Amino acid sequence: MINKKNNTSWTKNEFEKACNYKNNGLTYDKIAKKLMRSFSSVEHALRPSSNLFEKFSQSFEFAKEGLQHVPQKQSKTRCVGDENEMEAESVTEDIKTLEDLISACNIDLKKWQIERWTANTWPVGMKSKDGDVVTKNLYQVKAQLKRNQLTRENISDIFNSCISGIKNSLTTQKKHNVSGGKVFEISIPDLHLGKLAWEEETGHSNYNSAEAIEKFRSALLDFLDKVKGEKISEIILPIGNDFFNVNNKENTTGNGTPQNEDSRWQKSFRRGCELSTWAINQCNSIAPVKVIIVPGNHDIERTFYLGEFLGAFFKGSKTISIDNAATSRKYHAVGNTLLCFTHGDKIKLNQLTRIAQVEQRELWGKTVYCEWHLGHLHRESSIEEGGVIARVIPSLSAPDAWHSNSGYVTSNRCAQAFLYDKNKGLECIYYHRV
Repeated sequence: MINKKNNTSWTKNEFEKACNYKNNGLTYDKIAKKLMRSFSSVEHALRPSSNLFEKFSQSFEFAKEGLQHVPQKQSKTRCVGDENEMEAESVTEDIKTLEDLISACNIDLKKWQIERWTANTWPVGMKSKDGDVVTKNLYQVKAQLKRNQLTRENISDIFNSCISGIKNSLTTQKKHNVSGGKVFEISIPDLHLGKLAWEEETGHSNYNSAEAIEKFRSALLDFLDKVKGEKISEIILPIGNDFFNVNNKENTTGNGTPQNEDSRWQKSFRRGCELSTWAINQCNSIAPVKVIIVPGNHDIERTFYLGEFLGAFFKGSKTISIDNAATSRKYHAVGNTLLCFTHGDKIKLNQLTRIAQVEQRELWGKTVYCEWHLGHLHRESSIEEGGVIARVIPSLSAPDAWHSNSGYVTSNRCAQAFLYDKNKGLECIYYHRV
């Protein structure tokens, strides 16, 4: 149904409504829509110099030019929004400045920042208790606010919350028999914790935080079960490689690409802290653990925060070490094998074969074998050049809408683990498939 514009003469009641709408901050356009009148009609009627304003203002028992009819009950102060954005506004006689508004709404400027604000004032005619018309100034102050970016204080709050929620589930660390000659690496890159994929849209499996956690747990326990009969002296656990799906509260990658996310950013980070500490403790129940933080392209900053959290969480442990160095490439010697880690989004595979020789001259000279382990591509592949092997490890993550529309859906979903003999090098590759 199409509402036609009202072209009839203005009534006293209609004019009073228009005045009240204006005093509540509505624009002429919005008032016109509410009264089903044209913009020009409303604008003309509400001009203090118009004949219509003069006619009806006298019937309100005040006729001073420029006054508006606002009952005292129209005065208000409000503060509405969500955990990320908020609007505060007051229309009163007493709140005149931004500072007054902040105080009246109890706004904590440590948590919120002022994006923009406005203030204005106008005279109003009001009836006193005696029935006389009095003139008062009414003030409007309005502010748009956004929650501050991460600060040291709220990072600390999140970390403390994570720690308090995890401490009770810690496994008891025990003394390990490290005389065995085997080292076991569990590699589960590109988990994309927080990713939202809808089966009907992608043509493939649903995927969300709960699915990601379940798939990660299942893979890790399966790998640990596969080496029960082996004497393991060390477990290497790379964490990162797009462990999280997004980098920030705007739900974008480190390069600013928007992503479909299934949860609030704080909740995703807490889940990541819980899952990684659980995984480390599961591994530590078998052997000492070396955690290597590998920054990805989706979560470069968030992965660093996770590494700092894990370093603080396991500080003082004699059987758990965390490598959260700021470099994008990490190295760890396993007997005669030099293991190298990076995400794989910046450097081509054939370039990597020469980098380890330059960056790790001492370890290069002491080892016989060299392998690079990468993620990023969500598929399995490898090349060998000059005796150096570069392996791209597949992902457990299901394709989202972008990957589906682009045709990146042909890879097998799986994770890999590697068993090394300290003298003979790589002994076995294990697979966990979805």
